[in-house]
Amino acid sequence: MRKLLLILCLVPFFSFGQNIEWLKTNQTIAYEDIAIDNYDGMYLLSSTHTFVDTAFIGDTTIINNSHQIIKYDTNGVFLWARGVNFPFGNYNVSISVDGDNLYVYGSFDTSLEVNGNLFNTISNAIYGFIIKYNIYGNYISTKIIESTLGLCYIKDLNIIDNEVYILGEGGGAFTINNSTYQLLYNDSLHTTGFVLKLDSNNIIWGSSFYANSSGAQPYKNCLYVDKVTKRITIIAAIGLSDSLYFNGQFQDSINGSFVLELNDNGSLNWIYNLNYSNYKDIIHNTTEILIADDETVIVLDSNGLLIKQHVFSSTGIGNYPPKVFRFTKDNNSCYMLGFAYTDNATLNNVSIPINLNNRLFVAKYEYDTIIDFKYYGSTAVHLTPYSFEVKNNSYYIHSSKLIFTDSVFIINNDTIPHSSHMLFKASNNSILNVVDFDILGNTTNKKLLKIIDILGRETKPKKNILLFYIYSDGTVKKQIIIE
Repeated sequence: MRKLLLILCLVPFFSFGQNIEWLKTNQTIAYEDIAIDNYDGMYLLSSTHTFVDTAFIGDTTIINNSHQIIKYDTNGVFLWARGVNFPFGNYNVSISVDGDNLYVYGSFDTSLEVNGNLFNTISNAIYGFIIKYNIYGNYISTKIIESTLGLCYIKDLNIIDNEVYILGEGGGAFTINNSTYQLLYNDSLHTTGFVLKLDSNNIIWGSSFYANSSGAQPYKNCLYVDKVTKRITIIAAIGLSDSLYFNGQFQDSINGSFVLELNDNGSLNWIYNLNYSNYKDIIHNTTEILIADDETVIVLDSNGLLIKQHVFSSTGIGNYPPKVFRFTKDNNSCYMLGFAYTDNATLNNVSIPINLNNRLFVAKYEYDTIIDFKYYGSTAVHLTPYSFEVKNNSYYIHSSKLIFTDSVFIINNDTIPHSSHMLFKASNNSILNVVDFDILGNTTNKKLLKIIDILGRETKPKKNILLFYIYSDGTVKKQIIIE
């Protein structure tokens, strides 16, 4: 359907310098992932360079553990640390918080050591695991996920009300404790993608997807389960021009990558065919689905139909466009974390009126528009964003130096040495250099405050209804989108 926008839509951008509450850096350990609980406690997953490294964290020392889980309070003060060891290797280790519980998950080879317990398995086989602590650091349990094919790579995990959703690669029959579930497809020659749903003790259901000749590979961090509807969306890839099967049934001819949406019983809802690319993350925003594809944010509706694409570009040196790496949500608002490699950045062919050159940036997705750009860092070094959370108007960002020989990076008078990881908290309450501009590039000093209908009720953008957009300078614009 064609949409008619009767007035120019303002696209507000708010530039924001180095407003950092606290910053942590480390060269001995590498930061891996972060999570925030409902009390603004922050959890950091880190790893040592070798299995015998000693990790000095806060006021404690953890020896001979390949991974550490560290908790800080909202002010960045160290609270406690726990260690997990993988003597023979690990894959895609991450953390997540649900309610008053903390989960560490991923895959390992042969054995796992946690809380004084040694879990030995068959040598040279890959197993999934889920370790559960409470938010006070007390160990609760460990679940080992075993596949009859000896392959269980967990790529992502969501936890909602103690129910666990897993995206991974493997195949055959999966066993957790004494609960076994046989996937409908079992072929040791091809890699099978799978989604499992678990309760506290059992596998509730499992669904599989694969290609006719090339197997299937889910993308890391590309599982999202909507907390309200329990709709499950994932991104995965198969070979070019291959046939996609779901639970043993042919579905479509796919050219590389695709999005699957499942219902909460594991049945297939729809498929969206993507071009083969480097997808980073996926998230729901009310009735929309956002996909991070490097410099493009793809927006689908709840039926898997393309709504639009927001495209970053650059006219700076080398013309390297900004890239979006991660999504997160806070109070039903979506945020994105990215990095801009050069200056003169544009969004949808409109210049962004702030210098993002070699800076991390955060932006908010609202009203079908990417707004509220905030940037962090100097223009001296390249950074790689990893993990990102937003909680109660604060940003928690984990990044590392991309090039070890970069010049020293200074932020808030703190020096980040070469080849180090950094983690910082930034407030969203103080906004500097507020700049709005419309699609013609005309700058103003107005900010969209709210949208109301003809009866004065606050609302969100709607189609075929006259709405009033209220701005901070007192102006009001009438707008209607006809479809």
